[in-house]
Amino acid sequence: AQLAALALRFATGLRDAFFTVDQWNVGFARGDARRLLDDAPLDVKWLPDPPHRTFVADPFIVERDGMRVLFLEDFNYTRDRGVIDALVLDADDRVVRRARALEAPVHLSYPYPLEIDGELYLVPESSAAGEVALYRCVAFPDRWMREGALFPAFDGVDTTIFAHGGSWWALCTRSTTGPSLALHAFHATTPRGPWQPHPLNPIVIDVACARPAGPPFVVDGVLYRTGQDCTRTYGGAVVIARVDELTPTSYRETFVRRIAPPPGRFSDGFHTISFARDVLVVDGKRTYRDVRNVGRAARALQARIGRMLTRARRPSHNAARP
Repeated sequence: AQLAALALRFATGLRDAFFTVDQWNVGFARGDARRLLDDAPLDVKWLPDPPHRTFVADPFIVERDGMRVLFLEDFNYTRDRGVIDALVLDADDRVVRRARALEAPVHLSYPYPLEIDGELYLVPESSAAGEVALYRCVAFPDRWMREGALFPAFDGVDTTIFAHGGSWWALCTRSTTGPSLALHAFHATTPRGPWQPHPLNPIVIDVACARPAGPPFVVDGVLYRTGQDCTRTYGGAVVIARVDELTPTSYRETFVRRIAPPPGRFSDGFHTISFARDVLVVDGKRTYRDVRNVGRAARALQARIGRMLTRARRPSHNAARP
């Protein structure tokens, strides 16, 4: 019976890997960060459905130069990599203009906004390039210049940077240790680094909450962080944790709540949330079957095996460090 159950689980995994397609979309809910501590479900107004075999996800909202702009990942299954788009919104959060902000030969996602000395930057997820890159805004919202790497030769995933307790902090997972499994922390005196690894790294090992899900937030002087619950599916839900202690030598957090995907068309997953003054911006996932996904899935599996073999041959003293 156990053997049959394992065989069924393996067959189901293969079916999902080769035939299941995820489509993400972005939506808005009224409220601010405090709203995330309430038990009531989020009432989300979704953008129009993305075209077939594409999706938008990882939304971050920025208000600057009299504009409210949504930065997000635009993914096309034919292109098989993400790019970063800028969506200019009107007062009712309707998209009035869309432009390409960042594109690279590798996959980009999670366009985390960061202000340094009054200038705006983006720190996109670019672990496929083996770095955490920094892009400076030349003309808001769609002209950006790569300024360098905050973490060169490092496979950081969904790097989230913020100030707390007199230091700058960077939280991320790593692609080589499982992008949803273990949370790493780094600290610095300035957001440009140099970044020092936390001695307790990884500070969290838990597929139910480790991977960042958007910017941390403060309510009544208390710091909270968001994480992804990937126990059953990638980006299954968002988890809120209260950060009880964060110093260069210690870390403690307490689970607060798990926020299930908003009900409706995109209720199969939920993995990023960000804020403006009076609005929460979230993403949601729906899954469907498509036989055209087989080729893409096979290529992805081949590439993953190739990376594993490359790492296995690499001497341990050459391991990448920030």
